[in-house]
Amino acid sequence: MLCALGQRGHARFAPRFALLVAGFRSRAPAHARFYAEPLAVPSLHVVGQADAVIPPARSAELAACFVAPVVLEHPGGHFVPAAAPQREAYRRFLQRFLP
Repeated sequence: MLCALGQRGHARFAPRFALLVAGFRSRAPAHARFYAEPLAVPSLHVVGQADAVIPPARSAELAACFVAPVVLEHPGGHFVPAAAPQREAYRRFLQRFLP
């Protein structure tokens, strides 16, 4: 929702990128307006294939709201994976935003 606000010109909410771990799209009718337009904010979505708290399908719904999302899947559950392959994916994504 913050990405949508930034895209609409709210300077207070203007993220340069979004890194979403177990992120999900709100299903509240009042929030539907935040997903009306594709979000152009560069995004990395970390999805646990065994996540029992936020099912992978919910994270996929959110990723689909972004233009060209980067999706990083891992075999685990509801946690931030920190093995070498995931750290490398974070580094590659974040490197784009360093001076």
